[in-house]
Amino acid sequence: MLENNITTTISAHEQISMTETAANYFSEEFTEKNLNGFGVRMRVVQGDCNCNDYSYQMEYTNEAEESDMIFSSQGLSIICDPKSYPFLKGLVLDYSGDENSAGLRLINPNASKSCGCGSSFSV
Repeated sequence: MLENNITTTISAHEQISMTETAANYFSEEFTEKNLNGFGVRMRVVQGDCNCNDYSYQMEYTNEAEESDMIFSSQGLSIICDPKSYPFLKGLVLDYSGDENSAGLRLINPNASKSCGCGSSFSV
């Protein structure tokens, strides 16, 4: 369902994307949770954290609104609403770690500062 609405008119450096390691992480999550055909929805909300002006929200979904932007990266879909996109333009989802410590990292070229946990940012 998500594959039918891929946003293709945006240049590669302005798309929201993910690294191969992040794609492997999400693929494993989708398989373990039986979420066939799902993608990652990225959203920005204002004032949800004391550290910075904006916070990231992420969820797994297999639905998109007509106005949503859908990016294909590493064979998976990333869904973003038009209000969040200016804050997420060029964002790269990355995953790194080992058996002692692992997690997602959001590389946002629009952020002037980010909190230590990586869940909020300012522009």
